[in-house]
Amino acid sequence: MVVSTSLVATMLRSASSLSDRAETRLVLSRLEEQWRTDARAAVSAHLLPNESGAALQLADRTEIVYQADEHGVTRRESSAAGNRVDRFRLRHPDVEFSADARPGGTLLRIAIRHSPDGRRQQSRTTSIAAAVATREEAP
Repeated sequence: MVVSTSLVATMLRSASSLSDRAETRLVLSRLEEQWRTDARAAVSAHLLPNESGAALQLADRTEIVYQADEHGVTRRESSAAGNRVDRFRLRHPDVEFSADARPGGTLLRIAIRHSPDGRRQQSRTTSIAAAVATREEAP
């Protein structure tokens, strides 16, 4: 009886762990797609103070700001049409933004170290890079 109870508990923990990993992959995939889409549409980009995030300006004057918080990454879009907020939630994230100016544009990166259970020895780092080409803004 003890063995079967232990086996059931182990199977439930394993299923939960697999579910958490699948959810994390989905969130990171959504973030990666949105980050690259925004970077392609941007005419300029810069890091926020203390590298706490990144701001992108689109040709139509829409501003998109990505910022790290204790729950993951938040994307705020402000345009003439209104505002929109997207949250990319991760368990125990450590998020860093960086930018490298290059001829013809800027290479933006988000590095996210995340751990399903908060233990650093089991953390994984995902790096997402996107190029923002320097273009003239619309008048």
